[in-house]
Parts: sequence; C-alpha cells; structure tokens
Amino acid sequence: MRRCLVGLLCWPLWANADTLLVGVEALNMAPVYRLDARGEYQGFANDLLRDFAQRSGHELQIRPWPVARLYQEFFAGRIDLKFPDSPLWEEAQRTQLQIAYSAPVLAYLDGIMRLSPAAHQHTPGKPFRVGVIRGFSSVDFLYAAERYTLVRASSLEQLYRLLAKGRVDGIFFNALSINYQLRHDAKLLKQPLHLDQHLPYLQGHYRLSSIQRPDVIAEFDQYLIEHAAQVAQLKRKWGMPSTLP
Repeated sequence: MRRCLVGLLCWPLWANADTLLVGVEALNMAPVYRLDARGEYQGFANDLLRDFAQRSGHELQIRPWPVARLYQEFFAGRIDLKFPDSPLWEEAQRTQLQIAYSAPVLAYLDGIMRLSPAAHQHTPGKPFRVGVIRGFSSVDFLYAAERYTLVRASSLEQLYRLLAKGRVDGIFFNALSINYQLRHDAKLLKQPLHLDQHLPYLQGHYRLSSIQRPDVIAEFDQYLIEHAAQVAQLKRKWGMPSTLP
C-alpha cells in the first residue's frame, strides 16, 4: 500500500511538468465547440484536442474565455495554445509576434446569415444592421462602409432575439454552426437562415496556434498526418465535412 501511495503522489508531479494551458472561446459554436450546462468544453474541438493529448503524452488544461479576453491572454503570452485561430484574425496585433500555426484543421465560412427573403426585408437607403459577437473585431474592416451598422451582443442567443425583433438585418456567424443550432436547440428560431453571398464574408481554416510552444504545433501537425483517419472519424461523428476544400 505504501508503494502505491508513493506512486499516486508522484504521478501528478510528473503530469504537471507538461501541462499545457489551452485557451478556447466561451461561445456556443456547436458542433465545432460549445460549453455545456456545467461550463465544460464539448464538441469536435474538444475530442480532437483530447485525442491529440492522449496520443502525444501531454496534459491539457482547457480554459474558456470571452473572445476579447482570450485575445488578450494569447497575445500577452499567458497561454500555451489557442484554438481556433487564423492568421487572418486580428492581423494588426500579430505583426510583431512570432506565432506558430498548425496545418488546417477545419474549413470555416463566416458571413451574414439572414431570415428567409420574405421576412424582415431590408429597407433600401438605411444602413444594413449586422449582429456581431463582442470580440469579433476582425470583421470590422468587412463592414466599415457607411452602409453598415454593427450591433454587438454576447451570444448567438442574444443575436437571435435581435433578429426576431427586427433590430438587426442579419447575423454574422459561422454558417455550419448556426444551421446546426437551428436544428438542435428548441429555444432558437426555426425560420430558415441563409448565407447572403452578395455581402462580404470570410472563408478560411481553423488552426491550432502558439506563441510559447511551437514544438507542440509541430507535434500536432504530425498527429494530423499520422492519425488522419481518426480525425476524419471525429468530423463524421460531429456532422461536418471530413475533408478540406
């Protein structure tokens, strides 16, 4: 018993030697990622990061932050890894930093999602009101013209309420996530939303990034190659394309 006790006491000391703090967004972006009722990280991203950690021998501490706070922590070098990330987001703050990015993990398409054309038609001549999550300041340049007005909210649920009341004309959000949540969350609107491709949108890939641990990014890239079948299986599990465009 004494030998087992010694082992139990020593194991956490060994594990903590390589515990990685992963900063994630405290947002409901299901099925890619979300927080459950207890605040636990769930979804494809959680499964992917946990599988990588298990296969590579790392311990992960996944900590959600509001988007703006997450950027502060990341750019200040206070977290080891960030997911998701893209070199296209908050470009001005990245110019003086040495940031390592992984290979593409998942394609994204973010744009203005609107109600069906017959509902809440936009009045010509008035600014188009875009509902945006607070902290998504990287989209400001897309809608900087006088024809747009940005209306910020803390969650998709708040944006839905604004859309239902006609206080915004569209919601800037991830096209895959917003349609998934429409199908699965009874509290949200059931009117069909569609991407308005006549308005500016962002298209790219989610990546894992790091300032402090480029070595882990290299390990993650190797994981994506060696365990491509497992990654594709996780994508199928969560109902998203298994290949990148």
